[in-house]
Amino acid sequence: MKATRKTEKPIRRGLTEALDLPADVLLDEPTVNLEGRRKLTVDNHKGVGEFDGENILIRTTAGMLRVTGTSLVLEDFGCGSLLLTGEIKNIEWI
Repeated sequence: MKATRKTEKPIRRGLTEALDLPADVLLDEPTVNLEGRRKLTVDNHKGVGEFDGENILIRTTAGMLRVTGTSLVLEDFGCGSLLLTGEIKNIEWI
């Protein structure tokens, strides 16, 4: 019997716990790193919903991540990884 998406996640979660692996490796969960108030990196994202220099919506498997601030610049937008700089004022999961 082939595993479905519903059965894959609990199996993968069990494997990450049993093998003491980082969750982002097997579960495709996002990794969000904030350096001070001026640099944010997001790995394992699924794209950007909107961006206007003061707001950015980032799609992830954990939901939408909204970042607000001033003078926000999308410095790097690679395959599954992004770098945002500027004055970051708020980060929230929506």
